[in-house]
Amino acid sequence: MKKEKVARAVLAAIEDSSDSLVGLLDAAGRVVFANPAGLQFLGLSDCDEPRSVDWGQLIAPAQHEQVSEAVSRIVAGEKRLDLDLYMQAAREREPRRMRLRISRAQHAADDEALWLIWANENVLRAQLEERLRLTSERLEQTLDGGSILAFGHDLDLRIKWVRNPTSGRSPESLIGLTDFEVLEKVEEAEQITAYKRQVLDRGEPLKFEQSLTFGNVVGYYDYLLTPERDAEGRVIGLLGIAFDITERRLAEMALREEQRRKDEFIALLGHELRGPLAPIRNVLALMRSDLADTPHRAHLAVINRQTGYMVRLIDDLLDLSRMSRDQIRLKLQPFDLIQLVRAVADPGRYFAANRPTAPLRFDTSTKTLMFDGDRDRIGQILGNLLSNARKFTPTQGSIALRVQVEPHQVQITVSDTGIGIAAQDTARIFERFEQVQRPDGGHSGGLGLGLYLSRRLAELHGGRLEVESAGLGLGSSFHLTLPCRPVEQPVVPAQRVMPEATAPLRVLLVDDHRDTVDTMSTLLSVWGHTVQCAEDGLQGLAAAQSMRPDVVILDVDMPGIDGFEMTRRIRAEPWGRSMRLLALTGFSQPQHLATSREVGLDAHLTKPADLSRLRALLGEWSAPVQRL
Repeated sequence: MKKEKVARAVLAAIEDSSDSLVGLLDAAGRVVFANPAGLQFLGLSDCDEPRSVDWGQLIAPAQHEQVSEAVSRIVAGEKRLDLDLYMQAAREREPRRMRLRISRAQHAADDEALWLIWANENVLRAQLEERLRLTSERLEQTLDGGSILAFGHDLDLRIKWVRNPTSGRSPESLIGLTDFEVLEKVEEAEQITAYKRQVLDRGEPLKFEQSLTFGNVVGYYDYLLTPERDAEGRVIGLLGIAFDITERRLAEMALREEQRRKDEFIALLGHELRGPLAPIRNVLALMRSDLADTPHRAHLAVINRQTGYMVRLIDDLLDLSRMSRDQIRLKLQPFDLIQLVRAVADPGRYFAANRPTAPLRFDTSTKTLMFDGDRDRIGQILGNLLSNARKFTPTQGSIALRVQVEPHQVQITVSDTGIGIAAQDTARIFERFEQVQRPDGGHSGGLGLGLYLSRRLAELHGGRLEVESAGLGLGSSFHLTLPCRPVEQPVVPAQRVMPEATAPLRVLLVDDHRDTVDTMSTLLSVWGHTVQCAEDGLQGLAAAQSMRPDVVILDVDMPGIDGFEMTRRIRAEPWGRSMRLLALTGFSQPQHLATSREVGLDAHLTKPADLSRLRALLGEWSAPVQRL
């Protein structure tokens, strides 16, 4: 129509403008015309018909009433109105705050009205400024509400601006300074400056953690540095933020300290518990020969079994401590895995508990299998699995031990027809201190560490330990799967057979535990050796110098000087360099074993000692000793 053509002609002058949003509406509020910038705002193309767009769809519902009132005022005769509105642009998540101007364009006899609406360049700039203001306010509130350091540096790493400085000084006093002029410790300034220089040189963001000291108070911060670039992309400085993580870091340090104290306590507990067990085992060894043909022989066997059980509990506690600190180191060497499995399943060892036990069936078609691993630790896993099977299987049930060899792995399965495991417990039983509840409600015994340690030991070998059970009362099967690769048969030198009665040695026994000294010295005398005793490290050192023994058996934890220091002083003397020195102690943590090697001990045995191993060592050392 003619009037619409006139309106279009009026709009043609600004149709090409990309800085102005221009629209023409009819009396019903439908968009009749929009310039390219307006079409883009509406999400339309040049070919689209804008009449489908309703003016009310563009405005936030809460402002509909405000717009209706404005239109009524225009109809009543006002020529122009300016409104601040929130309008939803196409493909944008949040409405824009815009200042729009509504003007009456034409009025015809048929009451068809055209309303001209536009937002010019100044309005758009105001909108951007408003957004920038809101963003700045939100950032200010965020920085003021938390312990966040924000800063900017120039290329010389001098501070251009800073917010919430950690030094406690005012931001204005820090402008133009470097980290060397702000931080109290030179080494901290050097470290953080090196990080910042790296960001400038490489032009890449960097995250790191840094401790800072102010007034003898250490704080910990997580830094994020980003290069600042100009319009051409050149690095002109860096921007950074740092989050105060002091509270979290101190909590972590306290947790580690608590863990360290716990580990020390467990090590000390192991030492204190092993001490009393040593003389008990020594007395048992003495009494076995005296009471070999009497009814008391059975009583001695009970004491021996219970002593061994206590030793295993202590070993589990110490292994837990080592595992938590990642201090278990496998002693990998080739050994016959089938021979080990047969030894674990040996009837003499299997029935050693001396109580009614379900029968054990051993099934394997392989006669030998060389395996590269830690023989003692694999034996520990198998021993735990068989011990659990015996514990939870009634005497009328059965236990099976099966070995299956595949091209790249071997699977050892211990199955039983015992109490079984509920489905919800199959994962829980591998957790620390978790125990299966017996059907009668009784305690299953132990510390709940055997399966946890077994699974971790299997994983250290690159394998896995899994369980399956059809449910309570339906038995269970534990599958130990280990990676297997071809291993050559090791060349084992011929073992020298030691006579039962070894050649006499002159032995110096140094220990402050009176019962241990009395029983061990008696046992050594029974074995045919000459024994002299000392009660602490200084007495032991003096006795070693005067006696010049063939062998010194010493405790580690002693008054005066400990066993390690005593060893150092003996090794420093010409007469002590060839002397055999053996630690017999309750301490068996990795650091103790490492120190034993460092100071020059020939062997390190843990209380209560394996007496057969002790006797074998003395037999090996019974050859004449060259003394200066």
